[in-house]
This record gives sequence, structure tokens and C-alpha cells, in this order.
Amino acid sequence: MLEDAISNAWVNFLHFVHLGNKTSYNLLCTPQLLKCSTAMDTCAHQYNIDGVLPVLYGDPEMIQIGEIKISILQCQSKNTLKVVKVIHDAMLVGSSKENLLVISVTMHLGIEKEKGR
Repeated sequence: MLEDAISNAWVNFLHFVHLGNKTSYNLLCTPQLLKCSTAMDTCAHQYNIDGVLPVLYGDPEMIQIGEIKISILQCQSKNTLKVVKVIHDAMLVGSSKENLLVISVTMHLGIEKEKGR
């Protein structure tokens, strides 16, 4: 059940850092970003992902923040008049050492409800 899978997941960010290119977009930098309360703004013109938030699995006061207990929440915002199919790639940043859940969120912000529906 999803609720059980994310019951001990923690997200903490105050600002975004812009990544220069696709190679800097990986799980290796997520522990440091989490410690600095930073999320990642992906490189320009990414079709399926706009931002990434590091997700810590476990009690942040009890465990050491490191690559082993971190995964990601990846976000995509679309501002179009029609629904656009988005296929998230959970392996885009690599895989977590403990096979932790990758959370993907897509927001369709420009779609308006048709009259009469």
C-alpha cells in the first residue's frame, strides 16, 4: 500500500538549485542537497521532469543522511490547453541502493474544464 511505503518519507526544501546539464542530475548529490534544504531544478527543456526533491526514508533525527536512505520525488508541470501524456523515468537519476520508492507527480495547470462537463 502506498501509505505504508511513504509513511517514513521526509521532504525538506527551502529553495531550488538549477542544474547545468543532465549529467549533474543524479542520486550522488542528493544527500548534500537534502542537508542544505535544496531541491533540484532540472536542466532546460526536459520533457518529462522539471524538478526533483530529495526524499529521506527514515527518522531524520535518528539516521545518518546518506545515499543509502535517499530517493527522489520528481515533478512535472504542464501548462497546455490539452492533456499531454507524461512518462516519468524512475531510473533517470539512477537507482537507490535499497530499492526505495521514487515518487512522480505531474501537474496539468493550463487545462480548463469544458462547458457542460
